[in-house]
Amino acid sequence: MSKTGIRYRRHGHLVLFLLTLIGSAAQSWALDPWSPVAPRVVLVTGYMEPEGQDPYVTASGYLIEEGFVVSVNNVFTRPLDRRLCEQLLIRFEDGREAQAAVHSVDPILNLIVFKLTEPAPTAPVGAVSHDVRPGDKVWALAGGGSPDSVPHTMGYVKARHKQSVYGAGLGDMFIDSQLRLPPNGDGGPLVDAKGRVVGINTPNIHRSDHIEGVPGESHALPIRVVAGFLKMAKAFPTAQQSWLGLAFRPLSPGEKKAAYQILGQSAGVFVDYVWTDGPAGQTEIAAGDILVSVNGKKTEHLHELDRLLLELPPGEPAELALLRGNRGVFERVAVERRPPWAGHVVWRLPQEPASAGQGPRADLESK
Repeated sequence: MSKTGIRYRRHGHLVLFLLTLIGSAAQSWALDPWSPVAPRVVLVTGYMEPEGQDPYVTASGYLIEEGFVVSVNNVFTRPLDRRLCEQLLIRFEDGREAQAAVHSVDPILNLIVFKLTEPAPTAPVGAVSHDVRPGDKVWALAGGGSPDSVPHTMGYVKARHKQSVYGAGLGDMFIDSQLRLPPNGDGGPLVDAKGRVVGINTPNIHRSDHIEGVPGESHALPIRVVAGFLKMAKAFPTAQQSWLGLAFRPLSPGEKKAAYQILGQSAGVFVDYVWTDGPAGQTEIAAGDILVSVNGKKTEHLHELDRLLLELPPGEPAELALLRGNRGVFERVAVERRPPWAGHVVWRLPQEPASAGQGPRADLESK
């Protein structure tokens, strides 16, 4: 065989070898599309007491930025007394662990941000995508695995709703998938076929119909929504808010209608819970009242209240205007620093609106 033929043959073998490598890589990518994301998926264990021995909950989280882990709020909040987990342990894919603290909570989005309080393993930044369509193949990832075995399930996007985040129609903004989450999968990322994070898996607590419990259906908040929440959390961290000893939720449509009939405005936030050992526990404020203003500034919605609470100096009294039944009342509350266990209400509105002429408090008691 000539030297030219030998050279061509060697080149042919090299080409075949490279094609084999490319084919193997493509096959591996097809079987493991989440590999760039996996190092940023963590397992979060929450304890109700600072030195708790028995974990209250184990869920997943996503290292959205270095030092910040995002997950879902409701699993870390005890519904009975609205207490948040005080001790939080973050376990990374390589087995290392780090302590964290609650940085910010948004009960409307049902999201929570943890800030790492000690050095933790770094992880490569995974790509994100806002481009997801019905029919796309997706994977739900959970923490607690190893580099060789990440808990996951696979499914398909069922619907992608595009309504605004901080406004009406919140229950229609989720990415709905025909997919069953892996164990401890709440709070973990939803990943597309290119290994990009498209959302964070969360219970759709905004739905009050039977669809919420359909087996094999999951919901995820789009990653753009989660990124927006993180931006707001950095500017207005709820862990640094002053504390009134109250937990709030938005008004239901019926409560807004009743408030409008009495006040001529439908703004305000609903007092969902009163801690008896908190500042408001020393007043006449009770669950079912509607907070209308703080020091003369209107509390039009929860995010406006968040800003007002950040401005209140601890140690000074705050004048609260409330709607109680069919009358307005004023209460003075001593402002305190927010304890780490003071949670936020898990948002679940009443099933039915108030009847015409029925006060907000009567609406609550009739349920």
